[in-house]
Amino acid sequence: MLAVASHTAHAKVNVVATLPWIGSVAKEIGGDKVAITTLVKPNQDPHMVDAKPSMLLAGRKADVLMFNGLDLEIGYLPLIMEKSQNPAIVPGKPGNFDCSQYVTVLEKPLASDRSLGDVHPLGNPHYHFSPTNILRVAEGMAVALGRVDEADAAYFKANFDKFKSRVEEHKKIWAGANLKDKKICGLPQALRVRRRRIRVQNNRLCGAKARHSPFRRLH
Repeated sequence: MLAVASHTAHAKVNVVATLPWIGSVAKEIGGDKVAITTLVKPNQDPHMVDAKPSMLLAGRKADVLMFNGLDLEIGYLPLIMEKSQNPAIVPGKPGNFDCSQYVTVLEKPLASDRSLGDVHPLGNPHYHFSPTNILRVAEGMAVALGRVDEADAAYFKANFDKFKSRVEEHKKIWAGANLKDKKICGLPQALRVRRRRIRVQNNRLCGAKARHSPFRRLH
């Protein structure tokens, strides 16, 4: 109730997003009712980010902390929750938004073994390359923001409905793309997520480090 009561009809919800794709989706849903702070830049490797004082400051001011989960932010997220001294964003509170809770996690290893290379013990954290997963997360965001700011809950829901409509239209276009014999480059874990969603035949797959946020506004 305190979180809800602290927001008037004119106050913006302070959203802290760990990764660029999360901030992009949050802006789509939150519109002009949210203020977004993104902690990691698009040109940074999300696996290699360490905590900085500015992150703790952002966490201290956050109404909602949105993160990828599956230990992708293991280098800094636990410290933000623990050291920012903000009870609104700790696990179990409405201001703690784990995007991975809204998707079906792929590639959960039976055991973690360093000899296997870069293994994510909780599963593949690059689920956001699936448009279906993006919609699931976006819908969860609309609900979460509505809990923090009840006065604008209908606004967040309407934004999600419009966003979903745009994504569904683009999914039809992507589904019809002819990728046969095309060379596809990208983050290996991301390619495996996408390959489950699109018809790929006889493709040459190559691994490459992602340099930009894979999610872009769909207008």
